[in-house]
Amino acid sequence: MHRMHDALCTGRRQHESEHHFAASDFPISDIWINRCWLLTQGSDRYSARLVAALQQQAGKESKYKKAAHDAEVKRQQTQVTRVQAAQRLAALQKRTAAVKLEAESALCKALDRQVNIQGEINNVL
Repeated sequence: MHRMHDALCTGRRQHESEHHFAASDFPISDIWINRCWLLTQGSDRYSARLVAALQQQAGKESKYKKAAHDAEVKRQQTQVTRVQAAQRLAALQKRTAAVKLEAESALCKALDRQVNIQGEINNVL
């Protein structure tokens, strides 16, 4: 039984090689494109539906372009806002460090000993 199966398969491979094609020579996308082309050539109804679908997609194209442009503008605005916030944060950290040092020195003078402020303020710095 296996010999007969192998012989048939071998014969099939020889037959395919004689005609210079195999199943893998025709990708699905090529078959699909050829099918669509044949349908458009042979069916007015299919052609009309295809034209309507393409026109509908063309109408959506401008909407998507506008949405992409709006998203890019929003991204640029967000980038500017982020840079400004980073600059304000850096300035705030410097001022906070300066205030901490002033408070420590004032406490050192008042208590007449070394004072270090610890806690949440160090998380900010």
